[in-house]
Amino acid sequence: AKRSAWRNAVLGAVAAVVVCLAWNPYLLFSYKDFAWETQVYAPAVFSAELHHLPDMALTAAAGMGPVLALLALAGALAALLRPGRRLLAAVFWGVGAALWLRFSSFAGGSGFLRLYYFPVALGCLFAVDLLAGAPRVLRLALLLAVLADTGPRGVVYLENMRLDSGARSARVRAADWI
Repeated sequence: AKRSAWRNAVLGAVAAVVVCLAWNPYLLFSYKDFAWETQVYAPAVFSAELHHLPDMALTAAAGMGPVLALLALAGALAALLRPGRRLLAAVFWGVGAALWLRFSSFAGGSGFLRLYYFPVALGCLFAVDLLAGAPRVLRLALLLAVLADTGPRGVVYLENMRLDSGARSARVRAADWI
């Protein structure tokens, strides 16, 4: 059982890293900029500012969508109670806590959520794991709720990125004007 727990933890962590890198290739292709940004946003000392927790929860709900954020949190909490998932849940909560301690004094909006991609990816895997044993109708209803919540958000993000690229983008026009 111990060997299985370690195997599950390693496989889950690898899956989370793959998901994290697949959705944020910026970490691989421009790590220097990512590292610079984290240094700029990081306070000089570690902090544990509890008054930012509600802001961080709202930021997660805005960035991921409230349905997916709640499912990820529920899955991460449920993983603490499952013997084969406890170690990976400890990784999730440990990484999340370390990031919170380092960046809790910065309320940077949903763009700041990218610092939490690894625990977010693990949380999504925990949500899938949680739903695996649920009745089919409940799984389908929750999947539709997640898609209804995240689908339009994703379309808007992609459209905004498309509008911000190319010769006619506001960014390029502003640079030409300046």
